[in-house]
Amino acid sequence: MSLFTNRPGSAHIGLLLIAAMPLSLASAARAQEPESPRPMTVDDALAMQRIGDPVLSPDGRTVLYTQTSSDWDENKRHTKVYRVDDDGSQPWQFLGEAGGSQLGFSPDGRYVTLLRKSEKKGKGKGKQQIFWMRSSGGEAVALTEHPSGGGPGHRGGGAPGRTGGGGEGRA
Repeated sequence: MSLFTNRPGSAHIGLLLIAAMPLSLASAARAQEPESPRPMTVDDALAMQRIGDPVLSPDGRTVLYTQTSSDWDENKRHTKVYRVDDDGSQPWQFLGEAGGSQLGFSPDGRYVTLLRKSEKKGKGKGKQQIFWMRSSGGEAVALTEHPSGGGPGHRGGGAPGRTGGGGEGRA
């Protein structure tokens, strides 16, 4: 017994459905095909995560680098600092939410210096100051509390009790 014979005109509807089935299957197959390549847009470029500012330890076995991503909801960029072995293994987030910039290793590789905004009460609160920490991780400690901040001329390299820029001279 046919499904289409009990209703008037149902045979024509059934034939139309059977005829239209290959068309719907073809359009479904096209819908599953990946989109064709399109030119990159400004939004695409802004949405990409960026890797940058690599700093190699003096012994060449450790790399510090930044990873920046965009948060469209907050209209902000978030940068995190990671530490990774030279073979690419064991990456981990080196700095917490307070972050930092202009990282540099001490000549012996035991310490890292960086710039970050000071949260501490005092003359330099809210200004970028020079911090240091052990290259194995831990808490960053402020080296400066200058009212105008640790300058943009800082490029890392100092160890505790020494100035930045390669560790020459005593503080």
